[in-house]
Amino acid sequence: MLRLELTITGQDTVTHALREAAAVLPRQVINTTYDWAELHVMRYLSVRPYPPERPGQRYKRTGRLGRSWKVSTRGQSVIIENTAPYSGYVVGDGAGQGQAWFHRGRWWLMRDMVDEKRPELKRMMVQMLTRQLKSNRPAIARAAGWQS
Repeated sequence: MLRLELTITGQDTVTHALREAAAVLPRQVINTTYDWAELHVMRYLSVRPYPPERPGQRYKRTGRLGRSWKVSTRGQSVIIENTAPYSGYVVGDGAGQGQAWFHRGRWWLMRDMVDEKRPELKRMMVQMLTRQLKSNRPAIARAAGWQS
């Protein structure tokens, strides 16, 4: 007869340490997303060049579109928006919709610009999660009997 016995020790301590890490993650995720939006997306959108003027264009550009980019938080969300009332017609909405037909192909879409910066968000999230788990590693390691 073959018998295998496995004893797990320190499970409660490991569970507690992981719960502590998980308790701060929602705030850390929002903070990291906000930092990404400010450092990478907002800087990119606010200096994005306008397309050349159309031949015979009479409208005088004011730069208001570029100055109207904002980032904020609402609950568990980070919001990137342009507060110029006409911005959706020029650069579309968050889903890449709403751009007026006469701007298509000339003006970039806000959605495309944000998507270009998503790899940086992934890199920042991995860094944050790694830091968070490492900060709780001693308690987890002690509970599991690992050498730290």
